[in-house]
Amino acid sequence: MKHIYTIVNTGTMIAYSLLFLSYTFYRSLTIPGIIDRIYIATFLILCWKTALKCIARKRNITQIIGISISMLPLFLVMYLWALLIHGPTYKLNGLISCITFAYQYTGSTIDWAIPVASILAIVIIILLKFLLKQGWLLSLFCSLTVIYGVGLYLIMVAYYHLPLDHTIVDVKKQKQVTHYQFNRLLQTSRKLLIDSNETQLCAGFVSTSPYLSNAEKSGILVFDLVNMNEKRFFNIRITESFVFGEKSPYMYVAIDEGHIVMEIKKHTQQITRYWPIHSADGLALLDNQHLLVRLESPLQQEPDFIIINIHYLAKKHIFQTITCNSNIIARLNTRSIIVHEHKRIALLTIGNDITEFHLFNYQGNLIKMLTLPDFCWEIYYSKRYQLFIVPSVTSNNLYLIDAKELNIQHFPIPNGVREVAETRDGLIVLSDNLRGKIYIYNMKAKAIVHTFLVGRKPEGIAIGPKTGKLYVISDFGLSIFDMSFLSRKSGRK
Repeated sequence: MKHIYTIVNTGTMIAYSLLFLSYTFYRSLTIPGIIDRIYIATFLILCWKTALKCIARKRNITQIIGISISMLPLFLVMYLWALLIHGPTYKLNGLISCITFAYQYTGSTIDWAIPVASILAIVIIILLKFLLKQGWLLSLFCSLTVIYGVGLYLIMVAYYHLPLDHTIVDVKKQKQVTHYQFNRLLQTSRKLLIDSNETQLCAGFVSTSPYLSNAEKSGILVFDLVNMNEKRFFNIRITESFVFGEKSPYMYVAIDEGHIVMEIKKHTQQITRYWPIHSADGLALLDNQHLLVRLESPLQQEPDFIIINIHYLAKKHIFQTITCNSNIIARLNTRSIIVHEHKRIALLTIGNDITEFHLFNYQGNLIKMLTLPDFCWEIYYSKRYQLFIVPSVTSNNLYLIDAKELNIQHFPIPNGVREVAETRDGLIVLSDNLRGKIYIYNMKAKAIVHTFLVGRKPEGIAIGPKTGKLYVISDFGLSIFDMSFLSRKSGRK
């Protein structure tokens, strides 16, 4: 039996060591990555020591093996699952990136976040080590657990109640602004589409939290810009994306958590067709015949894009697939755009504290892959400047990627920018998701020249194609800004 005990003990040590080494090999050498390593190391050692104590009290080989297996940390088993088959990548990415999102993103606008987490961690060490006489290992593990606990609170609770330095009254007092508060309680707007005559606005609202009230609606709102009233509402649980041709009678919608892309008649809301696609998220019309579908968290053997022939009525609807072969294991495909003039498709993939920029041609061939040392959630292409504009959400950087040479430059802006647009005279619009502000960025001066106040999470922004006005939807409602005074002020012609 002693021989069996030695074998199981050695096997348990090897298994835990391999788990740690595989995670260490993957995880980035950032501050959050180092904290994760320490936390996982203490967790593994505690699990191993607990397993040995249990094994010492048992003499049945089945019980010994069962204890060893049961003590394997679930987190790292999930990690290996993702490593081998690209398993639950969305949830795993959230676990790995908890510290990054909590303290470098959400916590950057909450003054008490880092001080409170640090004080609580120190208090836990003092309490366990010096008052309760526990070991350093357990004390350190519990202290780090508190840091992660505060981080989860920041992401899952505080993020939805971020402090603002202004109110809706301040928003309405701004010059050249028209404000409208919706008649219904809506969730976060992720996309705005405005018709060419600027008479109608379509806004997609999507749930960003599982804890929101059932009264808060997700769906697509059609808004009359002439009479400033709400025309109709498609009560459908979309992801962040919907798309339609202005002259087409159909719209295409990715359904949240349903892994389905639907074709819907715009005026009757009748579902005419659907395509089952796992984690379908971003949608864009490649041309009047092909729909580009971005998969947010593709599984093993799944592509990153699926191109659907929307005129093909038979079952064989998939026209083409594109795979990026990312180096990130637990990754999320956060955003993609089509550059029609160059026949290019750009994709942002995040994970492990970095962002990968992938550029493909229409045939799906990879032209270039670049790595950005932050999390970036949005990408915009400027035809005027021939640049890909990529703001960071976890650092104070605005990345500019030259469309021809694919060189990277970066300039300082506040972190947390989620959406980008461009005015008719070349000013760049950046929406600060954390602070409820819209920054107007002058590309020549490489500086913010004006700031508009809006509500929290202004993720739905668009420029009017006829008037050049700026349309923003936040939790305060719809704000419409006349940009003509700003063009004169900034010296733009």
